[in-house]
Amino acid sequence: MKNSFISLRNKFFIPVITLFFGLCGISDWASAAIFKVPLQYSTIQAAINTAKTGDTVWVAQGIYTENITLKDGIKLEGGWKNDYSARNWTAWPSVIDGAKLGSVVIGANGATLDGFTIQNGSAKFGGGVFLKQASMTIKNNTIQNNIATSGGGGIYLWGIPKPPPYTDIQNNIIRKNKVTTGSGGGVLLSNSQNGVRITNNTIGGELGDGNSAYSGGGGIDIEFTPIFTVEDNTISQNIVEKMHGGGVMINEGTPNASLCRNIIKYNGIQNGNYGGGVYSIGGTFICRNDISFNSIFSSIAWGGGLAIDSPQGTSPRIENNFIHHNMASQGQGGGAYIVRGDHVILMNNSIANNTPDSPNSGGGIYVKSGATCILQNNILWSNGDDFHEENNSACILDHNDIEDGDALGQQGNISADPLFVSYNDLHLTKGSPAINSGNKAAAPNIDYDGDNRSSKIDIGADEFKGEDDNGSTCPFVKSAKASYLEPYLDDVRSFRDNNLMTNSFGRVITEQYYQIAPSVSALMSVYPSVQIVVRWLLTPVVIFIVWPKTVLILLVLVACAGMWGNLIRVRNQKVE
Repeated sequence: MKNSFISLRNKFFIPVITLFFGLCGISDWASAAIFKVPLQYSTIQAAINTAKTGDTVWVAQGIYTENITLKDGIKLEGGWKNDYSARNWTAWPSVIDGAKLGSVVIGANGATLDGFTIQNGSAKFGGGVFLKQASMTIKNNTIQNNIATSGGGGIYLWGIPKPPPYTDIQNNIIRKNKVTTGSGGGVLLSNSQNGVRITNNTIGGELGDGNSAYSGGGGIDIEFTPIFTVEDNTISQNIVEKMHGGGVMINEGTPNASLCRNIIKYNGIQNGNYGGGVYSIGGTFICRNDISFNSIFSSIAWGGGLAIDSPQGTSPRIENNFIHHNMASQGQGGGAYIVRGDHVILMNNSIANNTPDSPNSGGGIYVKSGATCILQNNILWSNGDDFHEENNSACILDHNDIEDGDALGQQGNISADPLFVSYNDLHLTKGSPAINSGNKAAAPNIDYDGDNRSSKIDIGADEFKGEDDNGSTCPFVKSAKASYLEPYLDDVRSFRDNNLMTNSFGRVITEQYYQIAPSVSALMSVYPSVQIVVRWLLTPVVIFIVWPKTVLILLVLVACAGMWGNLIRVRNQKVE
């Protein structure tokens, strides 16, 4: 009976089902058309007008001077070769030039704008792309040289509905756009529901490529949008003329909104107030960013890297960030400035080399009288005045490494050189006193790089991964591998941690060693003979570390032998 059923299934049901789904697929394919510009239509708008939901418009390379309005569900693809045999929006750019006659592109719900150069738009909002009360995908475009008077020089998004579909802004280059009287030089997102994602974009770029705004958010401005994702972007060289947020400005973000894994650097405010890199009002989760080399130039300058204001609701959590080399000229809070908020959490951040470094300036972190905070597992180093709070004991300091020695010896706080890789690289090197010195309670499970943290958590944004004997840049480890020195690796490491790192002179020696280590290791990889020489040079060091008593006895014997030899020579000279 079972075999008969299987035979019937194979002969009848499967062919019928296959035919049914096949016909459905053919029907869907047949209903979706492709329209080619300029082969079939001389303008992009003419092809869009003909297309229906689900259709795709292919645009070959060239310059198209027009201002277009998309239709719901249309896919617009640029970067096609003239014969439509291949697509590469970098090699064969399709340029839509708005000739300063309005927004270059007006979006539509469910539409896709993919692979264009969008330029020379001019409008009140959204010089490059304007999208209102709709969701769409904007990807693989270069959006440049557009102007808006009130907001969103490159892209303006307003009233985006709750997904699906999502609004995705991904893998675009957004540069040289300007807002003359408002905010959001690159992107302005306003009054929208959750689900807007801004990911993997370059917003600004190299020197001269930055976006600019008059009143805030030189790169990105997000207003009254509770939930959003801004991740994996490079936001750099953007400028605000007055007020706040040279790189990013956020107003009314919630803990379900995220600003994570971005490079936010070389942004600035020419004559403003808060946040040369980032100004965030609300509870936005801020994690794993490199916030560096941002600045404010003003007599009122607060928060060169980051300014946080959380007047109501849940305060933000700021964790695993590198915040370094930022400047609040003539102001306070070179690294971070906390304006308001109850129990603002700063967890496992590395904050270094920020200015101003004058007394009571909070070169690392400055906390206003209206704020309280929890600082746990942070490194604050080389900021001059590393930490300042207007109200004493407004913040809880727990297991931090602070050069100034704030709360030193209390709740696990230390003050010891963290031994960063370099002046600009805040990863830890082997032997750092920050390793295994943090508090695991409520700490993040991963670090700045996304590496899992160990059971003995490190202080700072970087969790040191330990020495990999096979790929180590340590010359000793590399030379000792598979040699007579290998059994003594742990002895040498123990000597470093228990002897050298317990005093300032030893820490200096260790730091200098790890600074030259990568260069020596690289030579050893190219020239095997260098590895042998390093092994020979290190052998007496290992002998001294592993067998100190034996070495001391030998030294004493050598000294005694020398003295005995001298006595014999002196006696012989007297006899003669």
